[in-house]
Amino acid sequence: MLIVLLIVLGTAMDETVSMQYDDGSGVWMTTGYAGVWFHSEDFIPAASDFQLESVELWFLHSSAYPWDTSQFKMEVWNSSGIGDPEVLLFQTLAAAQSYIPVEIELSQQSISPGEDFFLAVNTEFSSGGWPSLFMDATPPVIPHSSGWAGWITEGDLLVRCEVEIETESISPLSWAGLKTLFRE
Repeated sequence: MLIVLLIVLGTAMDETVSMQYDDGSGVWMTTGYAGVWFHSEDFIPAASDFQLESVELWFLHSSAYPWDTSQFKMEVWNSSGIGDPEVLLFQTLAAAQSYIPVEIELSQQSISPGEDFFLAVNTEFSSGGWPSLFMDATPPVIPHSSGWAGWITEGDLLVRCEVEIETESISPLSWAGLKTLFRE
């Protein structure tokens, strides 16, 4: 009797996924405290555990609202799924630049924000003109951007992030590999 044994090995692989709701064309700016609520299942089907790797923010400096400082706080909040921040997971101080992406590296922070999270910009250091997040002009189907006056329905803020998820890769073992595996 011949018994055939098929062995399938699974290996874990890391995959980076970019998340953004904006269309990439910044045309206007927001003022004050603002941010974007991310629902991970919009980007990762059946999302579970993942690590926040980096955040990219776009600002616009208008001569009508001159900055007295370019400093801002970038915050990562856990969210219940309706966009309201609940638990502050991470906060860092950074400097805004006009029309140049501000990238904040988070890979060493081990931030696992959960299925829903909020990336916020707090410009409380400024007393008048403040770093203003860029916004596109495409009205969203579901608002994900929020500002000091509530949900923004005119467009999406240019706040993006990259996350790293672990995926399983399944590959069958060849006959030569099987013989090597069981070699005495």
